[in-house]
Amino acid sequence: MITIDASIVIGLLLEEGPSDVWQALVEDDGMVPATFYAEIAQAILRAERRNRIAGNQVTRIVETVNAMPLSIHFPSVALTIALARKHSLSAYDATYLAVAMETDLLLATLDEQLASAAKAEKRLWTAQRRRPGSGVSYLIEAR
Repeated sequence: MITIDASIVIGLLLEEGPSDVWQALVEDDGMVPATFYAEIAQAILRAERRNRIAGNQVTRIVETVNAMPLSIHFPSVALTIALARKHSLSAYDATYLAVAMETDLLLATLDEQLASAAKAEKRLWTAQRRRPGSGVSYLIEAR
């Protein structure tokens, strides 16, 4: 089980990222904060409004996200604030790190600042995988 940040899910789905990375990401159940689904919805809407995806792609992405084996964890507000302060994160990003820390899981993310904070807390899930010709890097390294 790993904590999954919305950035990596959106990055993989919108960029049609490497299937081996996707498989590694969803082969076990994932843990997310409740804000995960709102962040996914916002990213889908943003991509659609910018004409990066069409209506039929929206349906496919939503179905894929809904099929993911995810559990929701509500992290401590105090820990979330402490991590946000310590690592200069938004409360939204700190929530993912707080989930990882409270559940003793690693965190998968494409967000560089969040990845740096997770690495500092020894919670970063990474694997060396770069998609050629893409601006997206998939850093997924197992513990």
